[in-house]
Amino acid sequence: MLAGPLAFRAMRPALRSRLLGRAWPSPPGTPGQGENAIIRLRPPKHGRVHLGCGDVYRRGYLNVDLPPKEGVAGGTSRPDLESDVTLVSCPPGTLAEVRLHHLFEHFERAQALALLVRWYHWLRPSGQLRIETPDFEACIADYRDRPVADQGVILRHIFGSQEAPWAQHRDGWSANRFRYVLGELGFTRISTSRTYSDERRLLANVVVDAHRPDGTGPTREAQVESALRILRQSMNGESPTEEVLFARWRSQFEAMRVDHLDRDHD
Repeated sequence: MLAGPLAFRAMRPALRSRLLGRAWPSPPGTPGQGENAIIRLRPPKHGRVHLGCGDVYRRGYLNVDLPPKEGVAGGTSRPDLESDVTLVSCPPGTLAEVRLHHLFEHFERAQALALLVRWYHWLRPSGQLRIETPDFEACIADYRDRPVADQGVILRHIFGSQEAPWAQHRDGWSANRFRYVLGELGFTRISTSRTYSDERRLLANVVVDAHRPDGTGPTREAQVESALRILRQSMNGESPTEEVLFARWRSQFEAMRVDHLDRDHD
């Protein structure tokens, strides 16, 4: 999860013993110096990362999140690497999978698009991106007809529990939106499914699986053009005020890009 914009958390030199013996080296990356320094991962041949793991620890992955006391509400997260996930860099074309479980909705729309471009280039050809978020469309499908108490828990699911800065959701995602955005950014073999976070099936989630193409995909420059075009679709007309707003979105997008750090890993 996130705790404020680009809040740095140092990588613990002594990682959990369960990380040893797995494919990831120990330590799995090289930390930079000072506040907001980037951690450069050293992935193994078939490396997989689980970003914003919270209290869901996945064996076989490098699990990354803030320290437990600053992460999930119960303080039960068990990350292998304690860091803000936006401060992690990886060599291009090296990972088999990037996975996020209820993290992506915490990013603002411009940041989210920049991160999708970043993660695309982390993946090796045919590598998989898997994201799960609240399903905005499904949650509001019959919202008006629900009792007020049900509406309250649905709103919490959509907008976050909000007991801490990291517990706020910044954008809404659905199967249709994921298929469109990921397709525009060059991902292929995009599929979606639905899960629920409650037994009554009020709190719907969307799970999307997408892949980096086996062959030649879009360049970073083409992806940036597509991302900015997607951002423009959120504008309310083309007034001077809206252009100022778009300029701020563009600045947020550019601030989240660390392309040069990924390319210059060695």
